Amino acid sequence: MKKIIFLLTIFTCVAAWADSRVLTQDMAKTRFNQLSQVSYKLFLDVSQGDEGFTGRQEIIFDLQKAQDILLDFQGGKILSAEINGRSAELARGQVFVKLPKSMLVTGTNNVKIEFIHEYSRDGYGLHYFQDPEDQKTYLYTNFEPFEANRLAPFFDQPDIKAPLELTVIAPDEWVVIANTREVSIKQSGANQIWEFSKTAPISTYVYAMMAGPFTYWEGTYNNTPLRLFARQSQAKYVPYEEWLKITGQGLEFYEKYFATNYPFGKYDQVIVPEFNAGAMENVAAVTFSERFLRRGSYTRSDRLYLYNTVLHEMAHMWFGNLVTMKWWNDLWLNESFATYMAFVSESQATEFSEAWLEYNKEKRGAYQQDQMITTHPISGVVRDTDEAGATFDDITYGKGAAVMNELNFYLGEDVFKKSLQNYFKKYAYANTTLENFIAVFEETTKTDMKSWFKSWLETSGIDTIAQSFSCTSNDLNINLKLPVDNRPHALKVALFKNIHGIVKKIKEIPVKIPQSLPQRSVQLKISLEKSLGCPSFIYANYEDHGYFKVQFDQKSLQFFKSNINNIYDDNLRAAIWSDLWQMVRDQKFKLSDFSNMAIESISLEKNTGVLSFLIGRTVGGRWSDYDSVYYFWPRGTESEKDSYDEIIKSYESLYKQMMVNTSGDRYKLFLDAYLQSVSSASEVLNVASLLETITDPDRRYKALTTLCRNNYEGAQKILNEELGRDKSDRAKKYALSCMASMPDPQIKREFINKLTSKEPSYSVDEVSHIAKSLFPPQQREALSDYRPQIEYALKNIWPKLDASYQESLVYGLAIAYCDVSANRNLENFIRSNRDMTVTIKTGLLDVFDDDRRCVAIKNYNRR
Repeated sequence: MKKIIFLLTIFTCVAAWADSRVLTQDMAKTRFNQLSQVSYKLFLDVSQGDEGFTGRQEIIFDLQKAQDILLDFQGGKILSAEINGRSAELARGQVFVKLPKSMLVTGTNNVKIEFIHEYSRDGYGLHYFQDPEDQKTYLYTNFEPFEANRLAPFFDQPDIKAPLELTVIAPDEWVVIANTREVSIKQSGANQIWEFSKTAPISTYVYAMMAGPFTYWEGTYNNTPLRLFARQSQAKYVPYEEWLKITGQGLEFYEKYFATNYPFGKYDQVIVPEFNAGAMENVAAVTFSERFLRRGSYTRSDRLYLYNTVLHEMAHMWFGNLVTMKWWNDLWLNESFATYMAFVSESQATEFSEAWLEYNKEKRGAYQQDQMITTHPISGVVRDTDEAGATFDDITYGKGAAVMNELNFYLGEDVFKKSLQNYFKKYAYANTTLENFIAVFEETTKTDMKSWFKSWLETSGIDTIAQSFSCTSNDLNINLKLPVDNRPHALKVALFKNIHGIVKKIKEIPVKIPQSLPQRSVQLKISLEKSLGCPSFIYANYEDHGYFKVQFDQKSLQFFKSNINNIYDDNLRAAIWSDLWQMVRDQKFKLSDFSNMAIESISLEKNTGVLSFLIGRTVGGRWSDYDSVYYFWPRGTESEKDSYDEIIKSYESLYKQMMVNTSGDRYKLFLDAYLQSVSSASEVLNVASLLETITDPDRRYKALTTLCRNNYEGAQKILNEELGRDKSDRAKKYALSCMASMPDPQIKREFINKLTSKEPSYSVDEVSHIAKSLFPPQQREALSDYRPQIEYALKNIWPKLDASYQESLVYGLAIAYCDVSANRNLENFIRSNRDMTVTIKTGLLDVFDDDRRCVAIKNYNRR
């Protein structure tokens, strides 16, 4: 029966190839079994202006037997085709081109296709950008998960690894970057012909080509040449010396840790405009978003985040590029390890020893995602390339990294490291599955680990451990209450005592909790030292080894309310604050208690990472307003509105005072917090005066957005003057955000009309800025005025756009504003429209789930 079902599935997929917009896993399996010895010779001409580019692809591959083969190619136009020396008319669908059985042979086949293709504006395929400051043009590719076929015809799936020989014609003043170094540059009239050496066998999604009049800097690590590229207009903002230094430190660390030399000959990094993600690990040609660049001075937090990303992408050269997952269900083999290893390398190989504070932030995102209805196992079912795109989330990154951290603690670092080294030795340049990965760990540890991996990688959700303790004259009794069917955990329980105003750790107890413990609790009995007595509090996840939420006991909570600032361990303090906020989200801790603690602590907090967390949880952040006291606070009744006004005034006053009384990095942090908190008329006027003193161009726009959002009368005039001075694309996008946030119904309507039209006139980056700014929390209810237009677009317009457009539009404009009626309407819309794209459906479900939680938090805090 299983075989019959499988064959029917394949038949359906192949029969429907012309209408399909995705590659399914079943289609990929079939094609993998048909093909071998694939190679590409690609010629591109990008010298013809903004209309598009031309290309010629030669594909050589072996077939076990002659049969129809599907080749992937989206968009563009095929000018001519030749199969095994004979001219061919190829049938095309939305994504696939059929190579007919009648023209193919058993053994080696040769396919040549000439084509033209338009440039993209959505950040995928071959993206085109013209710098508004100097009118110079830049191109870059971005292919993950299924977009290489928007450049040229490919067998575009990760397990068909193939070498690529690339030749590019580009304007004379341009630089062309690819996966390998150029072997020759020849003059051809006003252009140059760049020929690149053949790549190793690599997956199509990590092929790369960037071109334009880039500025670049060079360095070396051992015998590996390093280069860093940026647009000419952005070059002055690039911290190139430090960037190249971190690059060398990272390569040295990873070579030692993995016991495998860097495998790709050179290492280029290219900073590009309008990039959708933070960065992309193309083999030896990594792309980075310009969002990492600062036009003012860099704070330490800016640098820590940037270099964590540099090290994340570098880890992919081993996890993902040298050894690659077979299909997208095992994306975690790439992303979980790259995320985890970036924190390991940054904390051990660079000056940023505090990197684990950022790990805690990464894990918080996973905690939230893992409690939503859209959560999924780390290694789950991914039926097609659309579903693959939806797995780039906090589960794959944050939870996967946390599970690797727990595995490291569970096995010990030496065993963990040795297992990874064996993995690279065994599978270099190959594709792997979860089973391959587990087998290597079992071979190294001589232990059956299938149950451990299954419980962590093939299930979803998060455990909560509720801790409590009590003391007798001689003993401490600790109880760790577990959920039903708990996962196995390796953790440390630590005891702490407040001694003369300083919190000190007095004991730590390693604990291993087996899976599905029948009694659903762990009891620990510990003899007390009479000189110390009963601890002030305990913490069940000391050093943050475990992936679980801690629910604090009342004794510990009472201690934290008065003494959290006496905890001098930054990582411990950050973890406790994080768990307190999880208790707020789970309706186990009052918003008012958290807010009072935060207000008291902010003026005393020295660590900027912890400060950043507290600011975000009180007033939100530029793109994360909806997980804060500011948004969750009830304001339905008059008394609730009064208390809300009081809390907002408290935040305005606190952040204004802190901004005035500090300098350097802390000043910037509190300036941003103050601008985020402002809503009263007097403070809006103060921001207008403050603007005259701000020299950092990016923070000037933050101040301007505060004025726009609060309907300051002179905001438009100031904005026009700013744009007269600042011609950058960044200024243009900040201006769109500023205008979108104005509480003017006519402006809102104009933006809504443009965003719901059939052909968006904006790039994805511009849409993202508008959609995230159009309805800030204090204006969110106005979304309901546009319900018919937005719902029509959700059903009829946005599904036809690229997934990157869909994501920005759905998360920005889904009609939800922490209201029971609006939440019910959104639920009904989702239930009535089940035939949505994966991206739209996932986005709507996430917004619905977040909004439902917000309603529950408000109700809990009304009691």
